[in-house]
Amino acid sequence: LNAGTRRGNCYGFRVEVLTRLRATKSPSNKEYTLLHYVVETVSKADPDLEFFLDEMQVVVEASKLDMEHVKRESQRIRKSIRELKKRVEILQGERGKLEPKGDVKSPSSRLEMLSEDELQRRLKLAEFDEDRFLACMAEFLREAEPRLEKMLKKWETATEAMGKCRAFFADDESSQIEEFLGIWAEFTEEYGRALAQVKTQQKEEQKKAAREAEKQRQSKSPVNPPKLASSPVKTAVARSPKRRFSIKRRPSSARLNDDGTPRRRK
Repeated sequence: LNAGTRRGNCYGFRVEVLTRLRATKSPSNKEYTLLHYVVETVSKADPDLEFFLDEMQVVVEASKLDMEHVKRESQRIRKSIRELKKRVEILQGERGKLEPKGDVKSPSSRLEMLSEDELQRRLKLAEFDEDRFLACMAEFLREAEPRLEKMLKKWETATEAMGKCRAFFADDESSQIEEFLGIWAEFTEEYGRALAQVKTQQKEEQKKAAREAEKQRQSKSPVNPPKLASSPVKTAVARSPKRRFSIKRRPSSARLNDDGTPRRRK
């Protein structure tokens, strides 16, 4: 391909070339492209490679995601969790200060016997317990923090793997990840359509070859002319042996004697 030009004898090509294979068309058949040729070559060399289309569906789905948006949202969630955790720790510290210290006897039920400080402490402690904010947020953090850390770890693993993948295909790192995945998604869809077209064309060619073979077989077989139906009378006459017939006339009564014998001429 491109032999004798400055583009010939290349050692490789960039990934975006995969989406331009359909642009190179055959001069004799505009419906046949370089992508169809690649599909036919791969199918003949290793038909099992067709199953890569199933494996590439996850790439097609990933290309629809906005990776930068996911990254920003994950960072925003992490920041919100950290701020919430600090707020919960402050409230837990405030509540801890309200807890009685040392050996505390059973509280008196008579408010007039309590000091002003003790009364304020008990009221604030009751407010903490009735509000339920601290208890609910503490429980939420116990569940949210591990899940957030697990998600961020997966994101870091995916980002590292994507970097290695792009380096393997010599992709431009300045471009967005969505562009790289979009190229593969577009190529996967085009390859699938070309594969279906090639299979349909192969079936048509097989049917055509079968019809040509049947015509050749019929042309080589001897042709017997149809027999005409003949009447049974003619057939019997044709098959009967040739014989000579002599007709004997019976004498009339005028030429007979009285005893029935023939009368002789005088």
